[in-house]
Amino acid sequence: MRTKITLSLAAGFALLLSSPALPQAAGPTGDDGSQTSSATPEKSKKRILHLSGGTTIRAVTRRVGDRWEYKRKGEWRSVPVALVERAISERAALKELKGRRKEAGHKDLEARSQAARWALDNGLLKEGLNALEVILREDPDQGAAREALTAHAHRFPVPPVDPDAKAGSEEVEELLRWCAKGGATSRELGILELARLRDREGLQSSLSTQLFSTVVTRRSLAALALRRLFPGHEVKPLLQRAVLDSSAEVRLQSSLALRASSQVAVIVPVTKALSSSHARVRTQAAEALGVMGYPAAVEPLMARLAAVQSTARHTVPHSYIFFGRQFAFIQDFDVQVAQFQAVADPQINVLIEGSVLEAGVHGVKEVRYESRAIRNSLGQLTGANPGRSAKAWLSWWEENQDKWRAAQLLEEPPVSR
Repeated sequence: MRTKITLSLAAGFALLLSSPALPQAAGPTGDDGSQTSSATPEKSKKRILHLSGGTTIRAVTRRVGDRWEYKRKGEWRSVPVALVERAISERAALKELKGRRKEAGHKDLEARSQAARWALDNGLLKEGLNALEVILREDPDQGAAREALTAHAHRFPVPPVDPDAKAGSEEVEELLRWCAKGGATSRELGILELARLRDREGLQSSLSTQLFSTVVTRRSLAALALRRLFPGHEVKPLLQRAVLDSSAEVRLQSSLALRASSQVAVIVPVTKALSSSHARVRTQAAEALGVMGYPAAVEPLMARLAAVQSTARHTVPHSYIFFGRQFAFIQDFDVQVAQFQAVADPQINVLIEGSVLEAGVHGVKEVRYESRAIRNSLGQLTGANPGRSAKAWLSWWEENQDKWRAAQLLEEPPVSR
């Protein structure tokens, strides 16, 4: 059995500094990549030492005779020169990474992933991991980002599990807790470790049960793990989570898992939910269909959008509401003169202060949210962008529905306007 440990990714960087015996390299290189002599002195500064075998040491370093020394916890530790393939300035590496990020821009996730991969390849583990975290939050299935993380997974500490451990064992539970508390990269690293388990049937059953956990992070992790390790399985519980779960993250991960199943029939119960008597269920069903990505959902969504638009046109019964107060005051005196006396009769009037509002009770907000969800999903499924109104989408459908249906029969994407 392997020893169980619980470490955060940040704390684990210290473990990267310990390296087993590695084969000797032909010779070391300096900060600029040129070959250096064992007698060449190097000043103390922050460098990244690349050792043969792929290990890196990032620390304040100096060259002393036939060895490199790096400072850790106030002490100098040594590495034989023969094990150091190259030594680069940390400052130069960070400058190069900054240039690559600038060139990649913000919208090109592929280019950003390549820049993050370069950072990992060159020993900038923290920067590379943070970049992949952001990318995977934007697109959980970004291929280049996942490839970069998988290639360097051995460099980050994860609570280990024995391949022969049972799915419900304490070490597996410890790994699941660690993953649930972490971000996107932690989850992907944890799932790579889960993939080593030989108890596949038990693991699938355990993840299916986790879909109904009272902890949101455990439910979303279970949906992600099912998508990565068991695509096309546990469809029924995933359908429930995709439409009915209270958490947007769980609904997203469940919908992505249903997309990974590649079974177009999974949209049937979700399209039925579009006619639910509950507006929230209808809205969440529309969102799920967009994430699931099956073009066959376009026509049901269009039919529902037409119904929503028709409902929105109806005149809502109105009424008037008065908010205010009244004040009594003496407006004047009616003076009557009698013999030897005068009688003053006060004239009382009322002053009204307030506002009259015209009001109607109607679920306008719910209708608008549902319409927006449908339009967003249609944009995801068709790639079209006719406008931000239901009327614009219905006009687009009137012009393109025949073309769309023909393209679906040929299994080709339709031309969008």
